[in-house]
Amino acid sequence: QTLFMLGEDSNTCLSIRARQKATNRGLLSILLNGSCRVLGVKDSSGRLTTRAVVRLLIDDLTLTPVLLVGVPYGGVGSADDSSYVEIYDQAGELGRLLRLPVLYSRVPSESEYYM
Repeated sequence: QTLFMLGEDSNTCLSIRARQKATNRGLLSILLNGSCRVLGVKDSSGRLTTRAVVRLLIDDLTLTPVLLVGVPYGGVGSADDSSYVEIYDQAGELGRLLRLPVLYSRVPSESEYYM
């Protein structure tokens, strides 16, 4: 359900509405790829307010699995935004649990990541 709501909650090109039929192909690729997951922060009503897609990939240099965290979307988007901190904390925890290195599309600043 969270994957289908990626674009609906934030009203982006990943929404499943007919008006987005030319741009929501990215959602299909995320749905069909079993190595993609979503990290997110929801508000009190259950709507996804901030999210980042995480992909399990193989590092070309080391030939070992890694987690690639996409650029977070939503929230305020500043260093003060606690939802970005939560995304980076979730990514760090996922990497710890899976014992995999975590790579970031956009490297968080020290003020955004405290794990």
